Amino acid sequence: ITGTSFATWASLLAEHAQASSVVGLADRWKQVTAAPSLLPAVQPAVDTYASSGQLKASLDVETTRQLLGEVPAAFHAGVQDILLIAYALACAEFLGIRDATIGIDVEGHGRNEDLAPDLDLSRTVGWFTTKYPVALSVGGLRWPQVVAGDAALGPIIKDAKEQLRALPDGMTYGLLRYLNPDIDLSESDPAIGFNYLGRLGTGAANGVVPEGLWQISREGSSLVEAATTAPMPLGHTVELNAATVDTGTGPELNATWTWAPSALDAGEVGRLSQLWFDAL
Repeated sequence: ITGTSFATWASLLAEHAQASSVVGLADRWKQVTAAPSLLPAVQPAVDTYASSGQLKASLDVETTRQLLGEVPAAFHAGVQDILLIAYALACAEFLGIRDATIGIDVEGHGRNEDLAPDLDLSRTVGWFTTKYPVALSVGGLRWPQVVAGDAALGPIIKDAKEQLRALPDGMTYGLLRYLNPDIDLSESDPAIGFNYLGRLGTGAANGVVPEGLWQISREGSSLVEAATTAPMPLGHTVELNAATVDTGTGPELNATWTWAPSALDAGEVGRLSQLWFDAL
């Protein structure tokens, strides 16, 4: 058994992009992409990965543990939902707009084996990505209420979770935008990016990863860092890549911020990073 080839997967995507069930979602995606941009756009000539600003930050173990268990359970939500809602709250405070809709470009893994019967992508080599916009309304509270965990924050989080639940399957956005020439989804991507990579190192005991599980290698991490020195235009004015990493003392939420120097500086992104941690 060799699994599904990348060529077969690509062919299935092109076919699925023409399905009536997918085409029928175009108007919903157009509504989402109509959210106004709240940050200046990337200037491709000067805002590249080579020139970008970079900041790394880590959240404490105890808060991370709560974010992985108690908090999502309390709201019947996923970990990514909570991280994304907190990000929207932080962005609203950072931008000084209490009642605006925050547009965020969300990236995730694209290995969707539910697309067709008998798919096996577990050993398929390739860069699988699902990228789609969300538009979150999280306004109405003053920032002291947010960081104090005011009771009024609960309904805000629940409502935002339902906004996320109401979105179509994220994969369908890319299918319509890039693989269906009859659909016009040409609006610019949101200037704010978000990618939660999940939990890295789960299942490892005494540093040994069970056979068959994927792991992030030191060499791979170095290659990723090297890629960020390329003179390629940034995809977002500010982008947050987050992952939960198991350490000797427990799980830590790690954040890597990348930003366009034409629009933001280190002090501003440092403040946004702290606002996100405060919201979490």
